[in-house]
Amino acid sequence: MAQTEQTKKTPLLRWAIALLITATLVSLLYRYVDIDQMTVMVRNIDWQIVAMGFAIYCLSYLLRAYRFIQLSPRTPFFSMLSIVAAHSFMLRVLPARSGELVYAFLVKRTGTGGMGESVLNLVLLRLFDVVMVVLFFSVALAFDAGVYLGDVRLGIIYSSILGAIGLICILAYRRLLHGLLSFLVAVARLARLADRPRVKKIFDRARVSIASFDKISLATVLMIAVLSLFSWACIYALSVASLRALGVKVTVAQAILG
Repeated sequence: MAQTEQTKKTPLLRWAIALLITATLVSLLYRYVDIDQMTVMVRNIDWQIVAMGFAIYCLSYLLRAYRFIQLSPRTPFFSMLSIVAAHSFMLRVLPARSGELVYAFLVKRTGTGGMGESVLNLVLLRLFDVVMVVLFFSVALAFDAGVYLGDVRLGIIYSSILGAIGLICILAYRRLLHGLLSFLVAVARLARLADRPRVKKIFDRARVSIASFDKISLATVLMIAVLSLFSWACIYALSVASLRALGVKVTVAQAILG
């Protein structure tokens, strides 16, 4: 009987906490946001661009889910799409990018991969993300009139060098991962942690998982690179569409450079 009463109280407590948080957020909104100005902005929104931005947003999730499947092919597409959505949400909620671990946890829950394997897959995809961001950033620098004193040729040379470095990183990702693991082992030795059984077990599992990357074909690597390229193109296109829908006139280069 007591347990039944406790069960009834729990939803009420959750609703009370949710209402308190909502009230706090609304009060902060009214305190720091000019509602009249927000109303004017909403009236001037270009809803055609909003619809276009929503389509780009959906496409970016489909591309990201398909990209993750390249390294976790046993996971059904719609399960991966749900995982990507939850992962993206938790990245924005949890501090210090700790939401990254949500991906590995959810893949493990589906029974299509282990935690260690999923974390390393995520590290590999983040390597591709860094390369693509640098590539977009360098191209934007090349064609932005306010950089390099307007010398587009110098910008193209600079972006080409960064693009070549990014391509080398993609092709040599196995060596980069082995180098990262060796660095972590060296740090553990300096901290006198490398000889502990639990730490050794973690590093042994990491070596096995990294060795499994040798089985990834070049075609899969190139597919991940292409999907990463289009995923980031969608992200930047969404940024441009969001700003232009609110009447902010920005170029693609300005949106990329921030």
